[in-house]
Amino acid sequence: QKIIAITGTNGKSTTVKLIGEIIKNNGLDCFIGGNLGPPLMDFVNHNIESNFHVIELSSYQLEAAPSFQSYISVLLNISEDHLDRYSSIEEYAGIKEKIIYSKDNFYSIISLDDIFCKEIYKKNINKNIIPISTSEPINKGIYLFDNIIYDNIFEKKEINIESLSDSLKGQFNCQNILASYTTSKILNLDTKFFLSTVKNFSGLPHRFEHIFENEKMLIINNSKATNFDSAIKTIKNFDNVFLIVGGRIKNNNFSIFKKVKKNISRCFIIGESTDLIFNQISDLFLSFKSFTLEKAI
Repeated sequence: QKIIAITGTNGKSTTVKLIGEIIKNNGLDCFIGGNLGPPLMDFVNHNIESNFHVIELSSYQLEAAPSFQSYISVLLNISEDHLDRYSSIEEYAGIKEKIIYSKDNFYSIISLDDIFCKEIYKKNINKNIIPISTSEPINKGIYLFDNIIYDNIFEKKEINIESLSDSLKGQFNCQNILASYTTSKILNLDTKFFLSTVKNFSGLPHRFEHIFENEKMLIINNSKATNFDSAIKTIKNFDNVFLIVGGRIKNNNFSIFKKVKKNISRCFIIGESTDLIFNQISDLFLSFKSFTLEKAI
C-alpha cells in the first residue's frame, strides 16, 4: 500500500479529505484516517484492504514515530501553534520537518508560502521534493494564482479551475487545492477527476462551514481555527464581521488581531480566558465579555 501523509499547522484535514476523494473518484480504494477520522491502526485491526492510505499527521504523532515513512509526504505550512508544548516555533518547525525524506522512490511536497517551510526546502533542496506556492511563481515547481494552476513539473501547462466548491473558496484553501493536485499527478491520476472533485467537494464540519445565508448575513462556523494564523486568514475574506472568539488559549498575544481591525465590526469573547482576551483587543474594536457561547449568540 502507498501512504500519503499530510502535516502542517493549518489545512491538514481538508487536504486529507480532498486527496482521498480524488483517489476514490479515480476508482481506486483509499483509507482516510490518522489524526482525522479513524486511527491508522484501524486498517490493521479491521482488516481493511486498500491501495492507498491518506493520513493526517500532527506534530505529536511525528514526535512519537521517528521511523515513519510515507510514499508521498506533504508539508503545507508552519505558523505559531502548540507553543504550550514546544519551547519555540523553531522546535515546532523541526518536528514538522521530520515528515521529509531523502530516498529516491519517495516524494515530498512542500509549500514555500512561509519562512519556516522555505528554510526547510532550502535545507533539503537536493532531495526528491516538489515545491508549491500560492504566493510566488516557481520555475521548477507548481503554483496557483487566480484559480489557475501553473504546472512546470508534470503537465508543463496551465490548468484552469473553472468551477470551485464554496467549501474551497478563500485564499487559505489554495494550498489545499495545490497540494492535492500535485499528489494526484505523482500518482498519475486523471486531471478531469481532480477538477470534478474540487467542483463538488463538501468541506469538513467546523472548517469554514456555511451554517446559514440570506441577503442580510452569512453565518460561518470556523471553530477549527484554533490558532491566530488560521483565524486571521479567514477573517480577511470578509467585512463587517461579528466575531465570536475565545476558549482555552495556547498563545496570549491577541494584539495580532490588529491585522484584521478593519474587517471586524464587533467581537464577543467566551471561555476561561475572556478577561485576558478582552484586555488585549477591546481597544481594537467593539468587544463584549460574553463568557458563554449561548450568551454570545
